[in-house]
Amino acid sequence: MDLMGHCSTISRLRSLEMDPLVSRRAPHPLRSRLLELKSPDDFSRTFRGHESLPTPPIATAFSTQALGGCLLGIADEEGQVTLLDSRKKFGNLDSADSSGVDGKYAHTYEIHRNAIFDFMWLYDDLSFATVSGDGSAKITAVRDGEALGTLVGHSGSVKSIRSMPMNPHTLSTAGRDGNIMIWDLRVHQERVLKPVVRVQGAHAFDSRDLAKRKQRSVNPASASSVTALTFLNEETLLSGGAADGRVLAWDLRNISSGHAFELNPRGGGNTDNFGVSSLDIDPCGRRVLAGTTDSKIFIFSSSSLDEGTQRTLGGHLSRSFYVKATFDPTGDMVLSGSDDSRAYIWDLSLPSKQNVVEQNYLTLEGHYGGEVSDVSWCRTDCTTIATACDDCTVRVWKADHEEPCRASARLNQRASQDGMEVDTPSVPSRACQQRQTTITSFFSPGRDNRVMHVK
Repeated sequence: MDLMGHCSTISRLRSLEMDPLVSRRAPHPLRSRLLELKSPDDFSRTFRGHESLPTPPIATAFSTQALGGCLLGIADEEGQVTLLDSRKKFGNLDSADSSGVDGKYAHTYEIHRNAIFDFMWLYDDLSFATVSGDGSAKITAVRDGEALGTLVGHSGSVKSIRSMPMNPHTLSTAGRDGNIMIWDLRVHQERVLKPVVRVQGAHAFDSRDLAKRKQRSVNPASASSVTALTFLNEETLLSGGAADGRVLAWDLRNISSGHAFELNPRGGGNTDNFGVSSLDIDPCGRRVLAGTTDSKIFIFSSSSLDEGTQRTLGGHLSRSFYVKATFDPTGDMVLSGSDDSRAYIWDLSLPSKQNVVEQNYLTLEGHYGGEVSDVSWCRTDCTTIATACDDCTVRVWKADHEEPCRASARLNQRASQDGMEVDTPSVPSRACQQRQTTITSFFSPGRDNRVMHVK
């Protein structure tokens, strides 16, 4: 045996294993199962508002415990919330049945008199929170729709609401008025709550910069709007802006010293606008995603935000703040809506390449037209997904449907066998054609007068 040759071969193999651009990991166990996703028409529901006219659903979320994590909450443009048992065919659910989360369930509550922009479950799914264009946030009981509390303080549409991990009493909201507010649900008077902390002008836009913008599509009145929130942990809150292209990290222990990282055009020469449409942290706390309105999703490490983006996802079309992205329960898959009536899935378990826009490996096709806006992944079943669309329907996708179905998953043939793709999206938006983006390092904006502690 040639010992030197043997050692040389072992060294070469080890070097290949250490090279992330060459190494090949075993396929993620979800990849093959997600290829089986289907959404029969029995699992598609059309939403109707006042006078029985179709109305688009805007926000969706699966429960954490109720019905084994399969109770689906859907909020729509008419200010209604519908709760559905996603395990059953929707055609078999009585829309007037309010028997509760322990039985057959399909019920609609009228919560707001304006569109609901975000929805989330609270207190082990015994209640839920909504935010609306009427400028308020509300807490509602699941069983009977009783109004448990109204959060008052914003002066414009409220865009996002999130609860603090391990402390469901603490909520944060953000809105078109440019303010971020922190709420303690234990502090209220006659079921009306006021914020305990208010961050004013959190993403305040410099008027001089706004005047330099080449695109005039940004309304100066809404340029400082805060469009997305997520808690990184019990000490840090992340927020995304509508037009400044920034994600700010706020230290809740000393919120006035908030640090920020920016999404800037490469080279810094282009001044086109883009905003942050969604923020999410994976269930394991390893990664954070930022979806933007220039058809990009940026993935970065939650433990090293200052190192910038780890990878960039593309292939979908996202030019509005209604299109959202989220992680799957394992944190290795990303699901996003799109302007082209489809939903897209990326696999983060594959090795990444620097300076490459990674294409999705899977597409969900089945909606009849319009924008697929919000998307949700069942927390207890990685092969169950919900998509909301401007065709006024919500579809539930499952991998256990055996019969052939028009609405099904499609493998992205343009992507290479390992799921990577070096090209930019096949039908990119104009903003996407003009520039690429990246996340640069932290900077400290210093102390200012934006923070008001409310007594």
